[in-house]
Amino acid sequence: TLFGARFVALVPPRIPTGTTLRAGAVIPQDRSSNAIELEQVLDNVLPLLTAVKPEKLSATLNAVSQALEGRGERLGETLTTLDGHLKKFNPQLPTLNADIKELVKVSTLYADAAPDVLDALTDATVTSSTLADQEARLAGLYGTTTAAAQDTTSFLRENKDNL
Repeated sequence: TLFGARFVALVPPRIPTGTTLRAGAVIPQDRSSNAIELEQVLDNVLPLLTAVKPEKLSATLNAVSQALEGRGERLGETLTTLDGHLKKFNPQLPTLNADIKELVKVSTLYADAAPDVLDALTDATVTSSTLADQEARLAGLYGTTTAAAQDTTSFLRENKDNL
């Protein structure tokens, strides 16, 4: 392991029990939950510790330790607050996921429609420019149309009985 070879240290008890080991005796591995958990931690941490340079890990841990020094209570409060937010947020994740999937669909639709929308806006720009260029003529047309409408209205009123 990272901490050296595994071995068994046979230490005589302070008060002998009278039972002794004989040649060929087997001492079983400690299978208690604490021993198994410790072995799993060491097995899982070993690849990480061998990949990370010990001096860099030490410097990082020291920096974290110094940054957190005296801030334990505040950090605890922050983590408690974060826990509260996550408890409210986590149940909404399926809805958020569904909404994001729908957003993808809508975005795809918009992306597909964008060229047509841009063409329509370009055409509208051309039409607007034409109307602006022909403003004087359109004003004359509107004036003529208004006068013609008034004449037609007067004619129809005067001749309504004859129609």
